[in-house]
Amino acid sequence: MRVIGGLALGVVLLAQPALAQKPPAATPPAAAPALPTVKPPPLGAAPPRALAPPEAAPAAPPAPPPAALAVPPPDEAPAIRRLRALFPPDTQITYRSARVVDEVSQRVRLEGLTMRRPDSGVTIEEAIVEGQTEIGVRDADLRGIAVTGNGPNVTIARLRITGLAAPRAAGAAGPRPEDVSVDRIAVEGLRVDNGPEGVFTLASLTVEELGRRRRTRVRLEGFAGERIGAQSGGFTLARAALSGIDLVTMAFEIQSAGQPQPQTGRIELFAEGFTFSQAGSVMGGAESFRVESDTDPTQSGTGRVALRGLRFDGIPQVATFIRQLGYQSLAADLTVDATFQAVGGLLSMPALVLSVPDYGRLTFAAEMDRFVPGAPADRVMTDARLISMALRYRDEGLLARAIRMQAAEQRITEAQLREQLIGMARGAASGPAQAVLREPLERFLRGQARELELVARPPQPIAVGALGGAPPRDVADAQRRYGLTATAR
Repeated sequence: MRVIGGLALGVVLLAQPALAQKPPAATPPAAAPALPTVKPPPLGAAPPRALAPPEAAPAAPPAPPPAALAVPPPDEAPAIRRLRALFPPDTQITYRSARVVDEVSQRVRLEGLTMRRPDSGVTIEEAIVEGQTEIGVRDADLRGIAVTGNGPNVTIARLRITGLAAPRAAGAAGPRPEDVSVDRIAVEGLRVDNGPEGVFTLASLTVEELGRRRRTRVRLEGFAGERIGAQSGGFTLARAALSGIDLVTMAFEIQSAGQPQPQTGRIELFAEGFTFSQAGSVMGGAESFRVESDTDPTQSGTGRVALRGLRFDGIPQVATFIRQLGYQSLAADLTVDATFQAVGGLLSMPALVLSVPDYGRLTFAAEMDRFVPGAPADRVMTDARLISMALRYRDEGLLARAIRMQAAEQRITEAQLREQLIGMARGAASGPAQAVLREPLERFLRGQARELELVARPPQPIAVGALGGAPPRDVADAQRRYGLTATAR
């Protein structure tokens, strides 16, 4: 985005009020470079191999520009003269041709445009700009872009900018980033070559409603990265989308104050088709990821996170372990639901669910008060208080497999191992008051119940920071301190 933003600002400088010169006789326009047609896989389909990222069609190399002139030609358009004056003295600006296509719309075409400084350069094969004002342009269509210099080499097949405005404060040398706004930016065929750090490609990127106090929408498709060498690896992302966040204000607040203020309204983030690889082999990935939140001006609201098809079974250590358990694969789903009430700072998470088919289902729930959204971590630890917490596990086959594997390693029967575990539980919770904890655990370990739930309801809310203090002396102390109970089903 930094590269794209720089190019957008360059268009503002390029497109000052209309070129005054008359257009020469019409000539056929140069053929546009081919655009990529990468299409991401459909939802649920196998993602592409990580070491074969979608490659953007390379832009046609620009013809060598004429040598930079110390003095602009006498018939050069006023806009280009102003462009030269706005850049540092060591910037050389050249082009093969520049002409006014339409006087009414102020449509201008530049071909073979080059802007160079001692340490960097940008070449644009064709730039068509129209609707120029003192602070921006209505539309700019750039093709065949190449950025070179001390940083990574960047090429873009096409960059389309609509509704660009970059006002300047009185006496300022240029527009401030937080004052720039754009109705729409569309990028096609982006390639960033960062040498040993890797090569990144992006089939398409669209950014809409970018600016302060505007809720930005972002969508990308066909994003991939690859690193070759001793630490070779890569990733692919089929598509992603973000909406509802004022990105410019957030960035400004982070830069000026160190952290952004909470934003209201509905925010959505979605991604799908992610994989990561190493040395040519897919290690894992996820089918989809979604975040949704609805917040009112008081910061009260609801939120949800859903991760589907999470896999790590391509990692050799993980693959070996699950095969020892008798499994061939591992795919998990994670869901988190939460609500917040500003009055009293009541944060409720009724369900954080990690579900692994054929393994088990783990559910965590918690309720806190005096929670302040966006507060520093140390304040959360001292102010927020735990009201209740619950942890529930429903077995779908993992316990029996784990006992079978451990019993084989110890060279004892499964029944003997179960009795060993039960004996350990009895030793830790031996008092009469601990029967409410011990008996449900015994039923679960014997296989008489498939679900075990542990609930904590302290007599008084406990500061979150105090949970990491002096640990309970034993199970009886933990039961008194946290109000522990257990249930087997």
